[in-house]
Amino acid sequence: MPNRKRKRASLTDSGYDSGQSTKRIHSSNDVIDLTVDDNHNHNGDSSRSDSDLEITYVSTKTKAKPKLVVISDDEDEDDPEMKDILAQIAAQEADEKLARELQAQEAGPSAPRGARDKEDDEEMFKELDKEWNFTEEDLASLTQDEANGSKTPSITADTKTPDTQLGDFRALFTAERPCTKCGNMVPSPTGYVMFKGDGIPPSIGVLLHARCSACRQNHCRGCFKPTSCTSECKGKPRKGECAVLACCAEGRAIAICELLGGFDWHLLGEQESSASRAQERQAKARPKQSVGPGGTGYGMGHSYSRWSHRESPSYQPKNSRAETLSKHWDELVTRAFQLLIDLLPRDYDDGAKLFDIIPHPSLGTIVALSMLPDYLASLLRNDSVADWINRSDVYLALLKLLRRLADCELTIKLLVEPRFERQKWSGITKWMWGEANVEWCRDKTGRIETSSPLVEYFRRLTKQCESFLAGASNSQLLEDGSDEDAVKAASLCGDIIAAKEELERAMSVMGIAAESDDRKGKGKDMSGHSEADAEKEYADACEKLAFKHIEFEVYAPNGNLANIYGYATQLQQTSYTTVRNPKDRFHLVKELAVMATSLPEGIFVRVDETRNDTMKAIIAGPQSTPYAGGLFEFDIYLPSTYPNTPPLVNLRTTGKNTVRFNPNLYNCGKVCLSLLGTWSGSADEQWKPGKSTILQVLISIQSMILVEAPYFNEPGFGQVNLNNPQSIAYNKNIQTQTTRWAIVDWLRDEHRNGMWADVISAHFLIRKNIIRKQLREWACHNSSLGNLIDDFERGLRVVEKWKLSC
Repeated sequence: MPNRKRKRASLTDSGYDSGQSTKRIHSSNDVIDLTVDDNHNHNGDSSRSDSDLEITYVSTKTKAKPKLVVISDDEDEDDPEMKDILAQIAAQEADEKLARELQAQEAGPSAPRGARDKEDDEEMFKELDKEWNFTEEDLASLTQDEANGSKTPSITADTKTPDTQLGDFRALFTAERPCTKCGNMVPSPTGYVMFKGDGIPPSIGVLLHARCSACRQNHCRGCFKPTSCTSECKGKPRKGECAVLACCAEGRAIAICELLGGFDWHLLGEQESSASRAQERQAKARPKQSVGPGGTGYGMGHSYSRWSHRESPSYQPKNSRAETLSKHWDELVTRAFQLLIDLLPRDYDDGAKLFDIIPHPSLGTIVALSMLPDYLASLLRNDSVADWINRSDVYLALLKLLRRLADCELTIKLLVEPRFERQKWSGITKWMWGEANVEWCRDKTGRIETSSPLVEYFRRLTKQCESFLAGASNSQLLEDGSDEDAVKAASLCGDIIAAKEELERAMSVMGIAAESDDRKGKGKDMSGHSEADAEKEYADACEKLAFKHIEFEVYAPNGNLANIYGYATQLQQTSYTTVRNPKDRFHLVKELAVMATSLPEGIFVRVDETRNDTMKAIIAGPQSTPYAGGLFEFDIYLPSTYPNTPPLVNLRTTGKNTVRFNPNLYNCGKVCLSLLGTWSGSADEQWKPGKSTILQVLISIQSMILVEAPYFNEPGFGQVNLNNPQSIAYNKNIQTQTTRWAIVDWLRDEHRNGMWADVISAHFLIRKNIIRKQLREWACHNSSLGNLIDDFERGLRVVEKWKLSC
């Protein structure tokens, strides 16, 4: 055998196919293929045992004929199952023995060390180093992460983008190689996957074969091992099984890449079609944005209804053509997800193959570069419970896929690491063949922009599900099971919550934490941090505190709900289950589930655990307004006719009925808003049964009433003019009243055990420097603030003693 001398040898897996495994040993000059055949049937060839080891030696300098070595094992013929197990064990031991012998030839005598003895993580990484050429620096970094506990993935300036990482493996997918039979060059096949039929699609089967056009010899495209497949094999031969479908880790990586290339191609086409349909809809019916007296809008225009399910990526108008297209797309997505589930590593399964246990290192990068993570994010961001129900097959497949991604260390990173934002992309197939490049979104400094990890979207989706289940339980929707949609939605919500718990367990086992988990404690002293740090901390706190179900009576002094809730009388006069029909109850439960994760920063909602129609809200005054820094409390009650009629909303922050904070906010608590029917406006501005929401009401108050120049909200006062003397005087009064009643009044110890204690603590302690600066600026031009700034400082010390953490 020529070229016996080697400088270094490394062992890699090329396949493992239903009783057959291949090891390829690379040296500086030579390649050796080790093929272990554990098949029980050798077509009547009695000269071969149940476990054969075929060694093929290939020199890169001189071609040599393959040599065949047969290893026989005597086995119990009466126990086929045990016979198969023993054959696989014998084959694995033979592989390991030969590998050790080859290492001994190169490095000289050494102490024997079998793969089964390497139990700790460091030894495992050393083995993977031989397998996939890890550097010493990589190994040190990985083992150090394990030693320090959980790993928190992050993207730094030095982090490689997926295209850069995958570029190292590009030759595997595109290179030409010499035919093993005639020596002619065999190109890698190209094409797009069509998601049709059951099992592996023929379009994938074709792409996994590398056929020589000269001699018609077929090869596995991954390890380039010759196969017995016909030259036209598409992965589904009439007799037997196609060996390349489960041949090697390289082949499995190629299969996943081709599948995702097809998915990208279909998704890009769907996006183009959806954009075209959206343009057609907009051309037919453009919304008319209305404005109220004085130039301020009071309706439910599109400018602040962006949380509607209509904006979700899955929304389709209700017509037969759109429904047909939507159904077809969902079938394609479900099929693609299931195929990917079947192809991804499953090392915990009883029938795990070698490429399941040691997958190809390009696997995670392939998925990351494809459009799959972005599409998963769009599904997880979808806040429409009705859409979950209509697309339950897609969401169930999504949950299975997330579980499978979490099972492998190479792919779980896709769930917990931030994603690079793309500006232009033509799909992974075109990129792989050099037909197109990826353009990343960059900020002003040139740094690539990133999106939240998928696990963050998953947690928000879970929060919606928890809210839905809580609401469904409180409203007794599921007691008799008569509402099929409600039962279906509850079942899906339960599946989503269970999948999230499984994902977090997998993250815990692998010692991985999502980047956004590593946050500072909410509500803590932020004096040593910048305004930007405080704002980020505040945004995190808002997200966590935004929505809760609580028991209102617990917070009512002496058990008298009227002390904390303005609509207590209405509650006593009605029974939730008897006055509201099941359809309306289901509508409300879905609406609250959406609200649970859709509230913008600075809006907090509490829903009574017993009565879903009983709510309270706090709206933080927006920056650059005379309401900035303040907290304004509202009572909300849903009459029995809701959602056909608007909710009842009353402002509680009125300085004990002494302050009118806005032309639309009376000192008696009345909220003047056309959406609530308390202001006469056009039809477009009025409540729309079944479409308008509580969320729209809250956003309208925040963005349309608590404004920079509230003076001009008064009808007939004209367009906004910030230099108007009357407006400036009006704002000074509002600044004073905001400081006294919406800031200082909350900083009293009597609120320590109230329902808003966590919001008060987070709001004022996190933003205290920002609010302090704002009060001092007001005081420079507003002498009426007087001692209120000192009262603010004393109040902060009171709240700091609460030592609350959200």
